[in-house]
Amino acid sequence: MPLVESKLPRIVLPCLIMVGLGCRDAATEMVEVTGEVTFRERPLTTGAVVLQSDEGDQLEPARISAEGVYRLRAPAGAYRVAVIAMPSLNQENTAAHNPEESHAPVRLLLPEHYSRPETSRLQITVKPGMTNDIPLKLP
Repeated sequence: MPLVESKLPRIVLPCLIMVGLGCRDAATEMVEVTGEVTFRERPLTTGAVVLQSDEGDQLEPARISAEGVYRLRAPAGAYRVAVIAMPSLNQENTAAHNPEESHAPVRLLLPEHYSRPETSRLQITVKPGMTNDIPLKLP
């Protein structure tokens, strides 16, 4: 599988985290959403899942576990989804041995269009009052 190089995740992921930290009303009922993330029928074992409401609000990203599972809490509603996955880096080791490496483009493990809710074509609907098991199957 060819890797796509991009600086996008380095810019987008921190922004998504900051935007997601203050977007929900305290009175909104939050329900659990969980599911397996697969790419080409294999579990994706690193990365994050980001939900964006139809109004453009983004929730805090959910990490994808080593087993390929994401877990988050969200208000009921329809969402566009982004999945961002890149190789894990030992940042301390990288910075100590090769400072220029920290400015290198990030290699994505997925096609770049999955890294933005507007272009991923992934959508889910979170139902109220129950745990939502919503697998994300990326072809």
